[in-house]
Amino acid sequence: GSGGKTEPTPTTGSGGSTQLSPAATRQLGSLAPRSNETVASVIRSRGGGGSQVNQLETGYGQMKLGDIAERAVKGDPRAVKALKMVKQAGTQGKGGK
Repeated sequence: GSGGKTEPTPTTGSGGSTQLSPAATRQLGSLAPRSNETVASVIRSRGGGGSQVNQLETGYGQMKLGDIAERAVKGDPRAVKALKMVKQAGTQGKGGK
């Protein structure tokens, strides 16, 4: 059997947003530098609460922001929703669509 993980170790530090496509980078906007952080941690750091994190689809809170952005670009409605929640986290009175 084939064993062992051949995952590239992510380089933490400056310029962590390596493998984002241009479209995904546009989706993230100012959040692009944080693409290797999880959705949940970004929501919390922006002032969002656990209730917002709980509204995410199962597993999406643990996904990296960059992965969510790539999915959103491809048209995943749950990823689009997650991205919207990240951007709205901690902002007040920005209702509407």
